[in-house]
Amino acid sequence: MLSKMDHVFLSRCLDLAFQGRGAARPNPLVGAVVVKGGETVATGYHQKYGGFHAEAHALQAAGLRARGATLYCNLEPCSFHSPEKHNGPCTEKIISAGVGRVVAGQLDPNPRVRGRGVEILREAGIEVEVADDKAYWYANARFNTNQTRSRPFVTLKLAQSLDGKIATAVGDSKWISDEQARTEGHGLRADHDAVMVGRGTLASDDPRLTVRVPDLDPPSRQPRPVVIDSRLDISPNSHLLRQRAAELLVVSSVPEYQGAEEKKRRDEKKRRLTDLGVEIIQVDSDERGSLSLPQTLAELRNRGIHSLMVEGGAALAGSFIRAGFFDAVQIYIAPIFVGGDGVSLPPLGIRNIADSPRLEGVTIRQLGDQVSLRGFRSGWLEEVKGTLKEDTDVHRIG
Repeated sequence: MLSKMDHVFLSRCLDLAFQGRGAARPNPLVGAVVVKGGETVATGYHQKYGGFHAEAHALQAAGLRARGATLYCNLEPCSFHSPEKHNGPCTEKIISAGVGRVVAGQLDPNPRVRGRGVEILREAGIEVEVADDKAYWYANARFNTNQTRSRPFVTLKLAQSLDGKIATAVGDSKWISDEQARTEGHGLRADHDAVMVGRGTLASDDPRLTVRVPDLDPPSRQPRPVVIDSRLDISPNSHLLRQRAAELLVVSSVPEYQGAEEKKRRDEKKRRLTDLGVEIIQVDSDERGSLSLPQTLAELRNRGIHSLMVEGGAALAGSFIRAGFFDAVQIYIAPIFVGGDGVSLPPLGIRNIADSPRLEGVTIRQLGDQVSLRGFRSGWLEEVKGTLKEDTDVHRIG
C-alpha cells in the first residue's frame, strides 16, 4: 500500500512530466524521481520525442546513488526492443542501476508493454507498486486513448452563451469567447495534432486553424487542418486554400453519381483541390447519411494524427456527441444571452435524462468574465482500462 510520501513523489513526477508537453508528442508525458532515505536524489522527464525517457534521465543524474533507491514514475517503465524505438528498454536501465523499488502511476497501455514492465522488474527482485489513480490516466489521456482505442483522442471545443447558443440566428459567432479564452484555445490547439471544422464553419468564419500565441512555451508545431466537406465546395479565397493547402485534409463521402454531368462537376472540384496540394479522404456514409466517424478517425490515425480537436460547428459537434466518438470537452461560457433563435446543438434523440452523455473528472475555472469547463466523457476511463484487463499478463500482476 502506498504511503502519503509515495503519493507526494508521484505527484512530483506529473509536474516534471508536463515540462515535456508538446515536444514529447506523440510519446506520453513522463516524469521520474529517484528517492533515497526520504530525500530526492535526482529527477528527470521525457524532454523530446526521440530523446531519453524520464527514467533514463533520472538514473543518469543519480549515478551510484540509485542503488537501493526508489524510482517513481507516472507511467510503467517500457520493456521492449523495437527497430523504430530510439532508446533501449527502461526496465534494463532500472535493473542495471540497482534500484530497489519502483512506484508507477499507471500501467503502460502500449500493447507491447501492458504490465510486462512490472513483471520484468519483479522477476529481477525489484519491488513494484502501481498507484492506478485517475490523475495519472487523465494526464496521458491522448496516449491512453490512442494505444487502446486505435483512433485519435478527440476533444470537442465549444464557446457558448449563457442560454447555450454557439451562434446567432444568422450564424455570427465572432466572438462569443473573449480574448483571454481565445488565447487559451490556441494553447489547446497546440496540444493536438489536428483541428477539424465543418463546411459551414469554414464558409461563415473562414478560420486559419493555426496556433497564434507568440510566447507559447514550448514552441508548438502547427496542427494539421481538417475539413468535413462532402460537396468539395471550399472557396478558393479561403485562408486554408490560400495559405495551408499543402497541409489540408478534406474528408468527403464516397460519391454516388446521378449522371455524367454530376460526375464531371465533382471531378473538376476534386482536381482543383488536389492541384493545390490538398489531400482528399473519401469515406463511407452511415445510416443517417453522415460521414462515417469511425472510418474518418481511422483514416486520420493512419496519417499520424493521434489527437484531434473538433472546433465547429453545431452539426459536426452534435454528430460526435450522438455517436459517442469524443473523449473530452472544453467549453467556454460567456456572460451573454443570444435568444431562442440562436444556433445550438442539433437534436441528439435523447428522451430520458438518464441517457444523456455526461462528463466526469470535471474542472471549472473562472477565466476573466467567462467560465471554463473541461471534462472527460463518462465511461472513457473504464473503456481504456477495460482494454488492459483483456490482457492476461495484466491479470497476473494484479
